[in-house]
Amino acid sequence: MGHDDLKKASVNGVLVSSSSQIVKFALQFGYQVAISRLLSPGDFGLVAMVAPIVAFVAILSDLGLSQATIQRREVDQEILSFIFWCNCLAGLFIGVACLALAPVAAAFYHEPNVVAIMGLSGAFLWLNALGAQHQALLNRNLRFLDLAKIDVLAFLAGAVCGVAGAVHGLGYWSLMLTQGVTTLVSVALSWRAARWIPGPPRWVGAGRSALKFGLNLTGFNFFNFFARNLDNVLIGRYLGQEQLGLYDRAYKLLLLPLTQVSAPFARVVLPLLAKLADDPAAYRRAYLRVLEFIVLVTFPAIVFGGCHSSVLVVTLLGVQWGGVAPIFSVLAVGAVLSQITHTTGWLFISQDRTREMRNYGILSSIVFITSFVVGLPWGAIGVATCYVGVGLVQGPLLWWATTRVGPVSLRALVRSMLPHLVAAATLAGLHLALSRLVAVDIWLAGALFVLSYPVYLAVVALFPDGRSCLAFLTGRARDLARSLRRPAPCPPG
Repeated sequence: MGHDDLKKASVNGVLVSSSSQIVKFALQFGYQVAISRLLSPGDFGLVAMVAPIVAFVAILSDLGLSQATIQRREVDQEILSFIFWCNCLAGLFIGVACLALAPVAAAFYHEPNVVAIMGLSGAFLWLNALGAQHQALLNRNLRFLDLAKIDVLAFLAGAVCGVAGAVHGLGYWSLMLTQGVTTLVSVALSWRAARWIPGPPRWVGAGRSALKFGLNLTGFNFFNFFARNLDNVLIGRYLGQEQLGLYDRAYKLLLLPLTQVSAPFARVVLPLLAKLADDPAAYRRAYLRVLEFIVLVTFPAIVFGGCHSSVLVVTLLGVQWGGVAPIFSVLAVGAVLSQITHTTGWLFISQDRTREMRNYGILSSIVFITSFVVGLPWGAIGVATCYVGVGLVQGPLLWWATTRVGPVSLRALVRSMLPHLVAAATLAGLHLALSRLVAVDIWLAGALFVLSYPVYLAVVALFPDGRSCLAFLTGRARDLARSLRRPAPCPPG
């Protein structure tokens, strides 16, 4: 596929994925608000106790092989079948592991209800492994429309069932119902869309390189897990489910919108960068332009939410969730740099540098775990503060580690991001100054949110690189508009 075809496919992919994520975001946001009003913080805290343990064993559910399917230049029926059966075996292993660990987790938390929740979560993970390879094939073949339909329909089915369960008094089981229905529908639709049937299980020589790639990525995910989940474990164990419920809501209220922006680009960019590996200049342009668009969309919203968290939280979740606001504001500070940091994984994976990625994950996780322990005496907000403080140091170090080799240099990355970082800092200063002068209610907050974007863009435009970024994105917007009028067909695999 030539660069022009890749450009058209990427434009269509961004259009489809972004549109679907907007729909999914609206559904998820509505679901979070509705379910939060129907359930108590304790319900969320109970499920959140299990979540990090399940996420730990889930690291092995895929073995990084779905990314290997996307990253490899050539695949055939034998290697695809080999990867599928590896996923199935890993899924079975983690399902059994969840059952085995359930009594241990219940004793750790002093909460017997954890046993059933963990057992059911293990079954969901095994079910999800059955569809991992089919989704990877759809992604590799740039079939973003099919993936978008699967995402939206699966979540819609799960959300409807979960809210219905909460209305009928199922309590925390309604959250598990959402997960189960979403997983089942996603797997079924993935098989239907991919129309691929795996061959019989057997070893193939090409499987060795795929396993090496995937195991290095799994190693990174294994250690990175502790940097992302041990905070929940410690808060739940030592501070109780109420504090954990507040922390969990703050984290997800912030993470949910950001994920909706970055997820569709990750889906498009990873296969795109893998196909541009032989053209460093095109590779660098593709990565930086996508990153610029992500921060342009997310930075104003993050700054606004962090500065006006009290109004935002009370309006959306209710007065009983007021304790979420200060935690949300602290996490928002770290979310600014994390938008850049998270995309460095694209560089590691697309350049087949998962061994470096794994080694970095080991060092990073040790530092983050230490920060959780240090912040624990000050409660959930202390854990959040230490977590963010480490992230502000860790982020730039990761930028250096990722860009010391490869098409994207540290200088190019910093030069590209500088206008956006200055614009975010300026916007934060304006919001904080205004909040000290006047009382911000929901109506004024809405107006400030809308105004945040033109103010942000005006500051970005003061920089030559910022103007170049805006000009490029304006051109891509025209491409998207043309593709809306004349949508191009999905390219063949």
